[in-house]
Amino acid sequence: MNFFCFCVFLLSRVQIITTHGEWVKTIGKQGKGPGEFNCPASVFVGSNDHIFVSDASNNRVQVFSKDGAFIRKFGTSKEMDTPWQITAHANDVFVADVRSALLLYLIRDEA
Repeated sequence: MNFFCFCVFLLSRVQIITTHGEWVKTIGKQGKGPGEFNCPASVFVGSNDHIFVSDASNNRVQVFSKDGAFIRKFGTSKEMDTPWQITAHANDVFVADVRSALLLYLIRDEA
């Protein structure tokens, strides 16, 4: 991984920068569609450089390529209620759901 990602919570987007702090790309805007966010709370870069973003108020986790292209999403309002923190152990990706007080297993992120 030669890049970092961080959430810009109030602007509903994710920034990708190089390890030297140079801007690469902005992912997302306010909304409910694929690649759009409503309170992105946490970001995690998996072993294969997939970018996982907890989209808290849209009740889902979205996955992007390292180039910022939307790949897929996990979750609905029936499955998640404010997914907040994303983490991993080995290649297993988990999300902490704040309101339901659950730790949910998402996916095995293979390299």
